[in-house]
Amino acid sequence: MPMKTVFKKRAIQSIKGCIFLTVILLLGVSCDKDGNEDPVYDGKWVYESSTPVIDQSYFQSYIEIFQDRTFVIYDSSRSLTIEGGENKVTPNGLTITDPETKITYSFKLLGKKDNKLTLRTAFFGPQTTLTLKLSGT
Repeated sequence: MPMKTVFKKRAIQSIKGCIFLTVILLLGVSCDKDGNEDPVYDGKWVYESSTPVIDQSYFQSYIEIFQDRTFVIYDSSRSLTIEGGENKVTPNGLTITDPETKITYSFKLLGKKDNKLTLRTAFFGPQTTLTLKLSGT
């Protein structure tokens, strides 16, 4: 077989191999999860810690987030349950209005990792970073 034919066959095989690898890579990327998907926050998130440290009367406080992204906050310092009402949890966080003071507070979601939720809020006075743990974990 002439050398020119051998090189031509190898070139065609190389091109086929490259096309095959490209198709595999494209399929892998297209099957990958969408990086813009919202994380799931469903569950009861109980107070674990904060910076700065807040009063011990808040240690039984929690946020319960439902599947439809509505939520309830329990303020253990006042034995007060605050419903989110029309407000829903978004990837940015959540907003509530204190029924007693009529002041609106926002809780900014900083992240979720290892069954822990991190939020920042002025609900407790100065800007506070909260760590909440998923109940039952």
